[in-house]
Amino acid sequence: MTRVAAGAIVFPFVVVSLITLSVTPWLPFTAHQAWGDRAAVSLMLGTLAAASSPVVSMAMVEELDARGPYARGLLGVTVAQDLAVVVLFALVIVAGKALGSAGTVTLAVAGLALGGLVASLAVGLLLGYALHRTLHLVRGDTALLLVAVAFIVPQVARLTHLYTLIIALAAGFYLESFAPPAEGDRLGTDLKRGTLVVYVLLFALSGAGLRMGVLADWWPWVLLLIGLRAVTLRYGVLWAGRHPGVTPALAREGWLGLISQLGMAVVLAQLARRAFPEWGVSLETLLVAMIGVHTVAGPICFRLALERAGEISRGSGRGGSRDAEGLVGGGGVVASGGGL
Repeated sequence: MTRVAAGAIVFPFVVVSLITLSVTPWLPFTAHQAWGDRAAVSLMLGTLAAASSPVVSMAMVEELDARGPYARGLLGVTVAQDLAVVVLFALVIVAGKALGSAGTVTLAVAGLALGGLVASLAVGLLLGYALHRTLHLVRGDTALLLVAVAFIVPQVARLTHLYTLIIALAAGFYLESFAPPAEGDRLGTDLKRGTLVVYVLLFALSGAGLRMGVLADWWPWVLLLIGLRAVTLRYGVLWAGRHPGVTPALAREGWLGLISQLGMAVVLAQLARRAFPEWGVSLETLLVAMIGVHTVAGPICFRLALERAGEISRGSGRGGSRDAEGLVGGGGVVASGGGL
């Protein structure tokens, strides 16, 4: 999984950054900027190209009941990308401060991104511990407990500028690693009862928030970015497939499962606007347009990847796992099925 995640991060970041740097003299909001400012924008575009969405991956895995190693592997890769891209984002802000003109980059945003990541992990582990202790006391149905957590955690995250998804992943990791299996199974069973409704609402709200009208002004640049990202994801995963521990199925079809962007990518686009106060609004508009296209195309590509890997049957809505097409040596991935 590590090699696949590295290929899915490094290839898009490097190639998108270099190619967009070569065309920034024609990009509307960088056309008259200094070379250092254009380089900072290119690095930011490369960073967002390296982000994928575990939220969409989780939703597709639940909907299609795809429990095979290929689906779990893709989910693990998207989680690794989410964590790594936050760190990369902060490093790019620091580099942009060094390269750009005075006042171009707000360095404090880098600390905000990294601090949010560390704090979210800590809060998530504490939440996992609290749930673990609470499950000792609640012997019956945990539905009300889960509803309370689902309402409280996002509000706390919003007020404290933390990352809800990272909190949930850390809590799920704690429960999977330290809670007795019976508690994790009980919580997982109750979670699955409401996942369909949650994911329907998630995608409905996400779709309502997409500003696809901006494509009328930005479509050439959006097409360039999504084309570069697709090609670099494909060749990044193919590069990872040279390792003997990566199966041919993952090397061949894995890039399709990494197309989706939502969640962390949107948060980073908003932070990018704050990091570049002079033309951050235009940068965010371009990034959100790119994310919107990937949000629409991602689930289709993910399903196609699962069909080609043989973990769901073509035309069916429920999955059948074929363990013959394993991930890295048939091993597990760090992605908790008990996450919130």
